Amino acid sequence: MRGKRVRGFMALLPVAFFLSGASALLFEVHWIRQVTLSVGSSPAAFAIVSSLSVLGLGFGARMHPRGNPGRQRTLWAAPVAAQAASGASNAVLSVLPLPPLPSLLLCSLFSGLVISAVTEARNRSQAADRGSIGPLFAWNFLGGGAGVLLGGFLLLPATGVASTRWAALALSLLSLPIYIAAFPGGKAGRPETEADALPQERFDPVPAAVVAITGATGMGLEILWGRWLSQMAGSSVYTYYSVLVVTILAFGAGCLLPKGNRGGRRILYAYLSLSVAYPLMLLVGLLSLGGFGVSPYRWIAAAAGGSPPLAVLSSTIIVLSPMLFGSGLLFSFAVGGGLSGRPPAPRTLFMVNCLGASAGALFVPFALIPAVGTGPALSAVCAANLIPAAAIAFRAETGIRRYGVRAVLVAVPCIAATAYWLSGRPAFFLLHQEGMERPGRGAPWGASPEFFDEGPFSTVLVGGERGHEVLVVDGKPESHARRDRPTQTMLAQLPFLLKGERFRDVLLIGLGSGATLDGILLHSVRAVDCVEISPEVVRAVREGFGRRYAPALARPEVRIVVGDGRRFLRETGKRYDLIVSQPSNPWVIGASSLFTREAFLAMRRALTPGGVAVIWFQTYGVSPEDFRVEYDTVRSVFRGVLAYSFSPGDILLVCSPDPLGVDMRTIGDGLAPLSVRSYLRREIGISTPAEILGGFLGGEAPGGERSEEWNTDDRPVLEYRMARSAAFRDPYPPYSAILEPLRGRTARIVGIPPEGTRERGELYLEWGEAASTFGLARYAEELFLEAVRLRGEDSRALNDLGIVRFERKDYNKASWYFEEALRLDPGNAIARENLNAIGEMGRK
Repeated sequence: MRGKRVRGFMALLPVAFFLSGASALLFEVHWIRQVTLSVGSSPAAFAIVSSLSVLGLGFGARMHPRGNPGRQRTLWAAPVAAQAASGASNAVLSVLPLPPLPSLLLCSLFSGLVISAVTEARNRSQAADRGSIGPLFAWNFLGGGAGVLLGGFLLLPATGVASTRWAALALSLLSLPIYIAAFPGGKAGRPETEADALPQERFDPVPAAVVAITGATGMGLEILWGRWLSQMAGSSVYTYYSVLVVTILAFGAGCLLPKGNRGGRRILYAYLSLSVAYPLMLLVGLLSLGGFGVSPYRWIAAAAGGSPPLAVLSSTIIVLSPMLFGSGLLFSFAVGGGLSGRPPAPRTLFMVNCLGASAGALFVPFALIPAVGTGPALSAVCAANLIPAAAIAFRAETGIRRYGVRAVLVAVPCIAATAYWLSGRPAFFLLHQEGMERPGRGAPWGASPEFFDEGPFSTVLVGGERGHEVLVVDGKPESHARRDRPTQTMLAQLPFLLKGERFRDVLLIGLGSGATLDGILLHSVRAVDCVEISPEVVRAVREGFGRRYAPALARPEVRIVVGDGRRFLRETGKRYDLIVSQPSNPWVIGASSLFTREAFLAMRRALTPGGVAVIWFQTYGVSPEDFRVEYDTVRSVFRGVLAYSFSPGDILLVCSPDPLGVDMRTIGDGLAPLSVRSYLRREIGISTPAEILGGFLGGEAPGGERSEEWNTDDRPVLEYRMARSAAFRDPYPPYSAILEPLRGRTARIVGIPPEGTRERGELYLEWGEAASTFGLARYAEELFLEAVRLRGEDSRALNDLGIVRFERKDYNKASWYFEEALRLDPGNAIARENLNAIGEMGRK
């Protein structure tokens, strides 16, 4: 009876392995966020995390000694204990004084012990089907894919990072009874006779080399395609998790098919066919690229009915599945003994496969991409994937050998053609991205970028005509010399205009095009520390943009720190008078960590008494509710918050631990130096206090309404919501709707003319005209109405009101305002011209 129960639980081992895989990947989703917050969130940091994860799994799977399977129960509980300890407020880090990366390695090592114990027990149990080790690995990988889906797409955005930790623990606890019941200990888990025992495992270098290479090429392809896809579709969490899920599921599906060493000919034929299919398929995609002048992502998006998320997923499946499915097929065949006449060594082969994957995760981003670029690196991975195919072909029987030789001969020219098409292609793709068009002509920028570099941290390009250059980082335009000029200019000048020349030590998070740094150096600062996560961006500023901003980098008071902004804020002991933060969009992986409450708390701690922080918040794809979440997250940390906008879609939040106000006299004093006044006039065409006030949206008023949630490290709601909006290309809400949370929150403005005077009306008129220039039509209309109230009927103010209504397509009201302006001043040529334009539109 006991034996029947054991065999019954042995039949549940695939379920236990599935739960263990889901638990391990849920825990990895948790640790990826924890570790990247500590060591940085660049693509290189993700590669390091992936490398350590598989390295720990591999060594954990190999380290357990043979013995009575019943004694392995304590080791099966090790992952549960590690996850439980980590769940108690990251107690692993407090009990064990280890930095995050060794802690990640230790936890993945514990997860690998499950594989070690079960494969050993499975090999030596009477009830075991000795040819079914490969499918057990398959269930483990399929569970891992389910864990990523559950954690990355559901739990993390809905309930927070901590929930992934507890879900991982719960799944581990569910699997533990199955392991213990299947191998109860004592003699029940031992072979009864010598005939039942498996012979001693012997190391065979050929299967080991094969699975090591497939591990390296599989991980290398995952990293390369993730980077390529990020350049086409954006570096969001959905892109990253899509690549991870498809990689794991494709490998697991491949492991599921072979049953030990049975069906060897069919499996080897299938693997050789898949090895040839991958470069052929990639070549077809690139030929279509050359023929139609569109990127593979957009080509697949068109085939997917125009759905970007479906295009991301389908393109990832098409590109990754053949190689990863083939790798899983071969790995499962190898651990079943199909590649060797000797007894299989599943734990050793799994460790070697993990070592290869770990090496690939480090070699590809840190050595291969900087040396040859992303495109040729893809070709190199294709070529390396043929090595196991060739080794198998020449070791197999005659029929398979002939087929293998033909397959390799077909694949080699395909890879050569792929390498040719991929050479220089990333620059071509990036130059044809949306939003990178010549003004008024619609044609893409010239085919020769001013600067292009692919490194371990990012792919960076600077292209465009002089004065319209665009900085593109990993496929996303980050800085436009013309469109972003107002925001970058005021990002540097606004704190000095509001608070005077009191800032000596400045921290700039994000270099961008270098324009903000150049503007800060216009003032008498003592030291500027600029933290930029990508060394490629630093080189782009030195060599691109006509070298306009290269002298700023060489100034003696400037220190360039290549590193993660969050990590720098946490580790620096220095205090700053001014912190300027200009990261990418909140949905971009890495940049999102600079928009959380913990990031703002770190900024506040790094400020000197009376210090100020200025945060650039981009509202593209942001709903009014999301902006309220971000604004109230900032308000929860800083008592004083002033909001400005000098370009539609870009908001500058001026923050201080102390209350803030607007003093027109201080702004006037800041504009007194000719260098500042001429700089502002040259860059954005403003030079008076009223024009500076034109970008003012509002300030903090006590008792204002607050949202019910904050954007935090544990629950980064903006990263997921905005990534979804970007992925589905949701229409942007009107800018006035986004600014609605600021309505009525007016800080005290001092130094303006008294209420009821004509001088105050003059100020409102100039203020409104500046606001209209900055795209703040709603605010401008309110100011113009106040100007009319204070100045009486005024042709200039009525004409401005007509222009605002015209831009809002309210032509009837616009006509009335223009007619009134002409009635008061028949010589108002602008009003007459606008009225004629409306009449012409009506006739058409």
